[in-house]
Amino acid sequence: MDLTKLSDASDQLDEKNKKAILDVINLKVEDDMKDVLTKMDSMFARFETRFEHMEGKFAQIDSKFTHVEDKISTLYWVVGLSTALIAIFIALK
Repeated sequence: MDLTKLSDASDQLDEKNKKAILDVINLKVEDDMKDVLTKMDSMFARFETRFEHMEGKFAQIDSKFTHVEDKISTLYWVVGLSTALIAIFIALK
């Protein structure tokens, strides 16, 4: 909205009409802003839901990586213990 044009146009009106027209414009702007804010709230709610869903997925992936890390750690122990037993067996022979 061009405030200069609004001011120039409202200066041509008498005070009674000027106040009434500006009140109508103000009501319209407030109503439009309520619509905008409602839509923005809806968008943010959808984003929040999507982020929560993504956090759940990341938690599942993290859990799977932890499980794999545990398996790898167990594998290292088994390989290390096997190597040590083979070394002992060869040394005793």
